[in-house]
Amino acid sequence: MQAEQTCELDAEQTAFDENLAAFKVFAPHLYVRLAAIDAPNTFLGLAADGGLDLLFRGHGLYGCDAVGYAEAQVRDFFAAPTRESKFVECRESQMWQRSG
Repeated sequence: MQAEQTCELDAEQTAFDENLAAFKVFAPHLYVRLAAIDAPNTFLGLAADGGLDLLFRGHGLYGCDAVGYAEAQVRDFFAAPTRESKFVECRESQMWQRSG
């Protein structure tokens, strides 16, 4: 591993440790659960449309091109700024409606 990659990993671990310490102070009930995680639950993968999707425990979080989804969400927000959530169409049949 190159020195630059090692520095990036160290910085990520430092940020993770600092965030975890904040949970310990401000949300100890969540800290216990977060501190027990020993392997990542998310990975980048391909959606059915060929775009990148975030896979959470093997399920597509967006179910479509996540980059396109985010771009549409930002575009829609700036077209009509609101504090309400707006979802683009591809999310309707995905994880958000799964129970359990």
